[in-house]
Amino acid sequence: MNNQSRWENQRDIDCSEHNQPKCEKFPDCSCNECHETHLEHGDFNKFCSVCSDEKCQECNGAGWIRKAVGESYDSPEWDEFDCEKCGGSGRVKEK
Repeated sequence: MNNQSRWENQRDIDCSEHNQPKCEKFPDCSCNECHETHLEHGDFNKFCSVCSDEKCQECNGAGWIRKAVGESYDSPEWDEFDCEKCGGSGRVKEK
């Protein structure tokens, strides 16, 4: 049994324990159940409109930005900094 199968089986168990149906489009949906799972796993689901809206455009969801910090003779030196727009989370919530 692979990781995906175990994960899907666990979702079935969780849904039956809470006496609720599993989303038919899980996890490729933007309903609350699916989006909470996207947040738990820290991924941006390409089918989820909420993930698309929350993805920081400044860092493209990475949470960090690579910037030149100095110039050497041959090339600039680079360092990684937390994205200021999303605070390093990769997600920007609309207010």
